[in-house]
Amino acid sequence: MEYINLGQISTITNGKRNAQDAIENGLYPLFDRSVIVKRSDKYMFDKEAIIVAGEGKTFLPKYYKGKFDLHQRCYAIFDFANGIHPKYIYYYIQWNQAYFQSVYTGSTVPSLRLGNFENMPVKLCTANHQEQIAINLDNINLALSKKQQELSSLDELVKSRFIEMFGYPFTNEKGYPLLTIDDVMSFQGGSQPDKKYFKYTKTDENVRLIQIRDYKTDKFITYIPKSMAKRYCTKEDIMIGRYGPPIFQILQGIEGSYNVALMKAIPKMGNRDFIRYFLKQDCLLEYLQQYCKRVAGQDGIQMDKLKEFPFPYPPIELQNEFAEFVKLIDKSKFVCHSKNFLCDIFTFSSSTIAYPSVVSIFVCPKRC
Repeated sequence: MEYINLGQISTITNGKRNAQDAIENGLYPLFDRSVIVKRSDKYMFDKEAIIVAGEGKTFLPKYYKGKFDLHQRCYAIFDFANGIHPKYIYYYIQWNQAYFQSVYTGSTVPSLRLGNFENMPVKLCTANHQEQIAINLDNINLALSKKQQELSSLDELVKSRFIEMFGYPFTNEKGYPLLTIDDVMSFQGGSQPDKKYFKYTKTDENVRLIQIRDYKTDKFITYIPKSMAKRYCTKEDIMIGRYGPPIFQILQGIEGSYNVALMKAIPKMGNRDFIRYFLKQDCLLEYLQQYCKRVAGQDGIQMDKLKEFPFPYPPIELQNEFAEFVKLIDKSKFVCHSKNFLCDIFTFSSSTIAYPSVVSIFVCPKRC
């Protein structure tokens, strides 16, 4: 195997469009910095390509084959050299996000330039090996997608049970004592030191710095010195994403020191699991979206509006009953996620390529 720069095995260029060029129901996809793909009546490319935004908190790639339009701050990677499998490059870029995190510029909005893409070192194996890796990872993604659909169905069941037991907060048809969110919980914002103190290897002297993206992937694990960690959370704490889109994500499951994009909801009374699912109600999110503010190019929660939102407060016995129901669903999620899950992932192919070998291939030498 050998390393070769991405610019030596492909053509890389940015687009020409602006945000106002998007047209609803346009004929062609318009890729910009957003996760949501917009539409356009024009196209710049008719290629099999990897598209990566040049600005943002993450630089996750998109794969597309066909005619498409491109924003001026996005890059298309295409016209790959002989023996280079495009899907392999797609997964390689996805796997090696740490490279981009080490080379971007800009303190407010991380930014990449053409040279950052051209100079990215890519670990190459044979064409057949690349193709088999791409097929295997496609099947892993398919298995993950199926499991996610099953888990989403269980989440909807919990939401339905909540409404059945407690009704809608705005109407309070059950007639519970009417408080506000501020009466029931307080909020503690996050903190973080300067980026120069960030580390990417665990030691006894540092602690994990939790960011919103960490609740979706472990690809960007970051650590800071324990002496600089000011805000801590446990796996059970109610964590909230302050900025978006999407705003007001209700999160849990990681222990460490959380950054400024997160805040912790601290119950003053009541059952924590009941409170967690109260915060997940669609009506609360829709209410907050009306008042979100733009902060450094991101949507943010207006805290005074959040605190004054009505909170019908049911008897603690009902809260506890709901929490027990949530525990049962969580057990079902665990079974759904684990039963035959490894089988789904590892028996899709008779390939002799083991998953650990895929991992070793996708380790970029400049990962930090």
